[in-house]
Amino acid sequence: ITELKELFPKLTVEELMKELAKIPTKFDAENFSTHVVSSLLTNPLDHKSDNLMVTYDLNAQGGFQSLKIVGIDNDLAFSVTESAVHTMIYLLDQMNSTVHPNILQTFLHHQPEGIIFDWLIAVAEQNNLYLQR
Repeated sequence: ITELKELFPKLTVEELMKELAKIPTKFDAENFSTHVVSSLLTNPLDHKSDNLMVTYDLNAQGGFQSLKIVGIDNDLAFSVTESAVHTMIYLLDQMNSTVHPNILQTFLHHQPEGIIFDWLIAVAEQNNLYLQR
């Protein structure tokens, strides 16, 4: 709790405990839909919890505004020999929600090559950020 309290200095310990209980409801719906659709398309073999990190935005009161999943070390993808599911995001409650409308529109109104190209550019840009550190 002490380390968490340092990350969230605006919250009392009681408020912090309440915020932590809200975590499952704070995932950004558009970001989550993106990960679901991409995992269905890429069949990642290492989408386990230690290869998925979470970034967060705080609200004015110091609590969680939203959480976004960030995949790291997802080099085992596009498997055609493996038929098992290897992503932990399918276990989250957000799987009971519909695909976010923005993601649905993107998927239905773009050519697959364009989506992959945009994704590759984003990966390259993120890689450049890592190299600058």
